[in-house]
Order: sequence, then structure tokens, then C-alpha cells
Amino acid sequence: LLEMYKNDLEEDHPITLLAMSNLASTYQNQGQWKEAEELELQVLSARKLVSGKDHPMTLLAMSNLAPTYRNQGRWKEAEEPELLISLANYKDQL
Repeated sequence: LLEMYKNDLEEDHPITLLAMSNLASTYQNQGQWKEAEELELQVLSARKLVSGKDHPMTLLAMSNLAPTYRNQGRWKEAEEPELLISLANYKDQL
């Protein structure tokens, strides 16, 4: 399905990115951390380019990456997306 979206739509099309996020989530649930990380990084990069770094969908992509890092014992890398999300949420409340 993902390959179909990539072929029929642009790689940074919202539906393609959603399919990539869903597949990454499936990989997370199966404990396939490297596969999940690869897709999540692609989604995050595309979201930043398409929507900007503070857009809710970009922040969601960041939040999806944090547990992948945590589950690999990569605590420092997991901390960065969580701090950026907290900061963005704080700015929204000002």
C-alpha cells in the first residue's frame, strides 16, 4: 500500500506520510525499532519541509520518534523530541 502511494502520489503527500507513519507504528508494535526509526525520520523530515517545524503534524512526527529511541535505550536522543514538543506546547499556552 505504501509503495502504491509513493508511486501514485508525491512522497511528501499527506496520505503518503500517514501511510508511512502507520507502517512505522506497526514496526514499533512488533519491536522492529530500526525499521520504525527509518520511516519516522523520513516522515519527520518531510513534515518539517511541508508544514514547518512547529506545525502539529510535525510535532506528532517528533512524538512518534521519541519512544522508538527510548525502546532502543537511546535516552538522550529520546529526550530531544520530547523537550521540543514540551516547548512548543508551552509557547501555545502563552
